[in-house]
Order: sequence, then structure tokens, then C-alpha cells
Amino acid sequence: MSSDEARAEYLAENDFWGAGLINELESLMPGIAAAWAADAVAALVGEAQPSRKSMFIRWARDVSSATDASAVDNLSEEVETVWFEDEADTNKAMSKVIAAKVFFLRGWISSYKTELVMALRILGNNEHCRRTSAAIPLSLFDTYRAKLTKSP
Repeated sequence: MSSDEARAEYLAENDFWGAGLINELESLMPGIAAAWAADAVAALVGEAQPSRKSMFIRWARDVSSATDASAVDNLSEEVETVWFEDEADTNKAMSKVIAAKVFFLRGWISSYKTELVMALRILGNNEHCRRTSAAIPLSLFDTYRAKLTKSP
């Protein structure tokens, strides 16, 4: 799926607009969609709420750096911490991304993808994301895909 196709789905208010993007990234490198989604949430917060940016960057880094089951306990605790830290939809989206990473590390791929779709659904309902027609996650998707398909 291309970012243009996903944008059309987003603008048509399809709740599952991000599913094809997740599948595309996962076909290139299993587990990478969580890093992309975490970066998208952090980037959106950085633009819309700069005072909260560093916290979201740290959470995104935690998602990206977790590579094995030894991280599951810490990430599981972080899911709740992030969810309840603030009522903001961006917290809810990041919490879902972190939960997705936990599922990935446990090998529960269906649950992993479901949580990512839910995270993007929440993110897509964010006011700043709506105003920009999901420009941040879609631009980051293009960047991730380009890096993953770049020939050596």
C-alpha cells in the first residue's frame, strides 16, 4: 500500500486506514511497524505540543530498542504508565504502540498488528493529525519504506 492510498482511506474516514501500511512495513522487516508508529506519535506530539516532546521521544526509543523478551516486563509496566499519565489521545495511541511491541516480543503477531491498527486509529482522530490529513505518519511511512527498500 502506498501513502497516497492510505491517505485516501484516511480521508474516507476508514478506521483501518493504517492496516495496509503496517502490513507493508512488516513484509519488509518484521517488528518495524511499531517503531514507525511510535515515531509518528512522538513526531505529532513534537509538532502539536512541543513541551511534551521529550517524554514521547523517550517512549518511542523504548519501543525501538526493545528487541527480545527481556524487555517485556518493563514495557508492560510502561503501557499503564503512559495510558494514565495524561488523558490525551496521543498518550492512548503511544500506550497501544507499546502494548503492540509487547505482543510482538511474545510472538503474538495478530495481537501486535491489531494494537498497531488501534494506535493509528486513535492517532488519526487527533485534532492535529486531522488538520494535516495524517501528514506526519504518512511522511514517516515513506521514509521508513525508502530506508528498508534501499539497495546497498
